[in-house]
Amino acid sequence: MDRILRNEGTVSALRASLTEASAGLEQAVASRDALSIKLFDVGQSEQAQLVSSEILELDPKGTTLIGARVQLEKVAFELETREMAEGVEIYELKPLYKHVKRIKQPEIKRTAWTMIASYEAYNEDYAKARKAYHAMWDLAPAIGEEGSKQATYSGIQLVDYYYQTREDISKKDAKFALVVANNLMERRQASVTACEEGGCEEGCEECGQGMEAALLYRMACAQQMCGESKQAVNSLDRALEIAPGDEALLSLREEISTSVTL
Repeated sequence: MDRILRNEGTVSALRASLTEASAGLEQAVASRDALSIKLFDVGQSEQAQLVSSEILELDPKGTTLIGARVQLEKVAFELETREMAEGVEIYELKPLYKHVKRIKQPEIKRTAWTMIASYEAYNEDYAKARKAYHAMWDLAPAIGEEGSKQATYSGIQLVDYYYQTREDISKKDAKFALVVANNLMERRQASVTACEEGGCEEGCEECGQGMEAALLYRMACAQQMCGESKQAVNSLDRALEIAPGDEALLSLREEISTSVTL
């Protein structure tokens, strides 16, 4: 209430803070982005879209991070709108594939590939979805770089999808999932080391044992896809030492155990 009384962060205050491109493109698009988000939050979606269109006019080539993100959102919105209007059950993704090639910023390109993967999964083209997830992971920041922690969750998403669609997965894709699973373990170890050195926030999820168990689960999935059933069971046993009684771990262990003589 005090914030509203001081007129801080309100629609009127954000409108008053809009700057022109002459004051700097980054600042101009950032002020409009803040207003657009606020308008959407208060239920004024049409006004929010109008403000977003101003960002596209100011930054038509998507040279700023915000401009690139808004351009991607526009392409996705047009794709969704077209499919809803035509009532088809398969998404036509050519515009999105074309757009992703033009994106310069790695973080926005990663988002675009994740979108494509989701749409291809909806289209039930599992091979193309896996290929899109592969392209997304190729752009993941290195361990220790900004955004590295978020990459962990993207990697989990990738391994999960590869395992869900394992019936027609190639050996190459299966091996790639194992590479990602190993990298996820390396990322967690880096987070643990950072925590021990005081470079991590208190209660960091990436450093917790729950995350270790979750990553061992994905390691087991990847190992199983590669025909390494005994190693997969060993990974699950390690995870169960951390999270005894976990239903997902127990279920996967039982599933894999039936295919191997321990």
